[in-house]
Amino acid sequence: MVPPCFFGRPTTQGIEGEIMNCGKQVIESALFGLTFDGRMNLKEMRLKREKYAFQRPSRYLISGEEAGVENVKRVGDCLRAQLRSKTAQAELIIGGGKKVSIQIKVQARRPIENIEISFPFPEDMTMIRTEEMPVGDEVPIEISGFTVQSSFVDVGASVLMFGTRSKQLYFSSSKFIKTRHGMSLSWNWEPKAPFPTEYITPELYFDVFDSEEKAIEDYEKWIEKTFAVKQKENNPFLSHWLHDTRLILYIDFWLPVGDIAHTYQDAINLVKELRAMGVPPGTILVLSGWHWKYDGHFPEYWPPQELGGAKDFRALIELTLESGYHAMPHVNHHGFDPELPSFKEFSQYQSVDAYGNKRQHPEPGVQHPSFPIAYMDLAAEPMRKYLLDKLIKPVREFGIDALYLDQFSLTTNTPTHHLAGEIKLLEELRANTPGVLFGGEIVGHESTLGMAPLLLIENVSKVIHSFAEYRDGAIYETRLKTYLTKRWHFRHLKLASDYYYLCPMWHVIPAVPGKYSWLYYRYISEVGFERAFRASQDLADELGLIKTLRLNYREYGIDPLSRKEIEKIL
Repeated sequence: MVPPCFFGRPTTQGIEGEIMNCGKQVIESALFGLTFDGRMNLKEMRLKREKYAFQRPSRYLISGEEAGVENVKRVGDCLRAQLRSKTAQAELIIGGGKKVSIQIKVQARRPIENIEISFPFPEDMTMIRTEEMPVGDEVPIEISGFTVQSSFVDVGASVLMFGTRSKQLYFSSSKFIKTRHGMSLSWNWEPKAPFPTEYITPELYFDVFDSEEKAIEDYEKWIEKTFAVKQKENNPFLSHWLHDTRLILYIDFWLPVGDIAHTYQDAINLVKELRAMGVPPGTILVLSGWHWKYDGHFPEYWPPQELGGAKDFRALIELTLESGYHAMPHVNHHGFDPELPSFKEFSQYQSVDAYGNKRQHPEPGVQHPSFPIAYMDLAAEPMRKYLLDKLIKPVREFGIDALYLDQFSLTTNTPTHHLAGEIKLLEELRANTPGVLFGGEIVGHESTLGMAPLLLIENVSKVIHSFAEYRDGAIYETRLKTYLTKRWHFRHLKLASDYYYLCPMWHVIPAVPGKYSWLYYRYISEVGFERAFRASQDLADELGLIKTLRLNYREYGIDPLSRKEIEKIL
């Protein structure tokens, strides 16, 4: 929505066309205000009765080019100004009223890749200990694996929520930057590809709340009204048994290096032992590397002879279901192994980014211990149908009732409608496999909230696995920015938990050594498996996550430390 003074004449304060040559102008709502000088430098921010003054300049950039400010005018409840760079001109609109908002209308001689604003920001935050933050450090505001349009931070005694509320798909990035003059907030709008030469940014809103809970509640009302998503208690995509799930076990089968950590028979023996222990129904076994070496041979999903073949896999699924448990094989619904002979037929459907580069993992030049994965365009019907058939076949053949969709809702800026294609694939998969629960690790857009109702939180699992220790309320480990507090890392957990059941991703620390896919050894090598395991489990319990363990069953059975954790839920 464009502020009311964008096109029309004001009906209240101000006179259209009044150019500000000097003095300050305040744009405000009841609880929040911004004061600018005649060059649109932010001079003061007000949250309720608290005021923060700034002396450093603001910045406006269009496609990376600095834009100068001209013709600042007061128009009703808005400030309007012209921005001009070497290749573009724009109108900046900062509006007040119910909420303070910022919007920019751009016309350019070349495609608009991004629009960025950078304002001074108060250092009076407790989520980030700004006094410990080195000059030059940057802190992304987006949470890894959980991308929504708005975020919040505490400033003084208030909670400031800022971000956009757009049904239109675009891509934002924001960060706090420590400069030698203090903190700055940078907000970047990236239009959906192909990049246009004319663009109106979604409005960037600022609003003040008494608590994080009230800020999240306000945001959720908008999400549910706009995208018709439902919280987990009423989520039609959620299998009823997930409400009772109290234990998740990660089992590695065929590792990327070629070693076999477990066979299907090993997993069968595990299920028998879980039954003998009295482990309750609803328990989930996530099967990693079940169809080939982990992260390879997508989308050829079929049990290989090296692990026991179709006969043993069928026996595993049947015993799991008979026990009231649920096997969740790992798949990648938009991934294709480019080394497979069948890839040649579909290579034309490999997705590209906004600059025409083919989307793949790992990216060119990046050292990564996994197999290459080409990301395919799910908006292309022949490609989507082929991948869909590959997913449906093992589900129907073996009676699988849960799938882990790796990188579901991975929202990348592509010239096609990839996100819409991804949602359509999930809807078609659900229609062809009724009753199957989907799990995922990414929330890339509000429209996908709850579609894969078991969420493996990437940020949480990385923090658990790599850091898992606190010092004065902050997660401590030398490679982490220790001025970031636990509250900062998990500030969106309440929002996520309203739509998902949560557990850490499979980076979670096992209690014993062994062969695992995707295990970060740095923290473990410093403190040992037992201490790292206990710290990670304590953190997961504190966060209210489903009890999640990673077993080396072939060598240790259910090891004593893991057994004690399982006994907690009996």
